[in-house]
Amino acid sequence: MAHEASIIIGSGINPLKQDVPANSTSQESHLRGTNVVLINPEDCSAGGSGLVTALTLTGTVAKLPTTPLKYRRAISVINNSTSDTVYVGFDPNITTGTGWPLAAGACVSFDLNGAVELYGVRSGSSTDVRVLELS
Repeated sequence: MAHEASIIIGSGINPLKQDVPANSTSQESHLRGTNVVLINPEDCSAGGSGLVTALTLTGTVAKLPTTPLKYRRAISVINNSTSDTVYVGFDPNITTGTGWPLAAGACVSFDLNGAVELYGVRSGSSTDVRVLELS
């Protein structure tokens, strides 16, 4: 717990700012102030880079994407099919009966770092999906 009079919204821990020196009182390594309200914009927005990955889902479960973007903060998946439903979830054993359905053309977004794995499976023939990641 910090001893200065500041209000912190968000963790203030941005992986792109890992070299911020530790606060001498709290030993926390994030941006702070004294007698200020600090809404950590680095927690709320992407500040590094982005990556779009095109994948073809078949009848087997696939990790979305195969390798996550370093320091990922958010991910979106769009079902780029015109007719098939795609199912997404966090279980590597996902099925069309247990996943979250994405109809053709639908998109879902999550604030997930790269340690959280997302999986997908399709209901029809080979299905085109796009994965957008932000760091």
